[in-house]
Amino acid sequence: MQSREKVLLQNGYEVFTDKHLLKIKRPQNSSINEMLKVLWTQNILIKNISETQGDLEDSLLDVLKKSPQESLEV
Repeated sequence: MQSREKVLLQNGYEVFTDKHLLKIKRPQNSSINEMLKVLWTQNILIKNISETQGDLEDSLLDVLKKSPQESLEV
């Protein structure tokens, strides 16, 4: 069995650890169901799941990564 982080990274997810939590940033065009299927097919136990929206820092970094023209679009 592969590590959960490796499986998720191989399938296009960004993975972060925060204390005892595994945080997963999924691509905008993917669903939670798709992510769960990836984990289930590798027999990775899921004890709990919750969905959150990005935090302010992530949102600001996303804006700063865009080109000046993209940042000004409304």
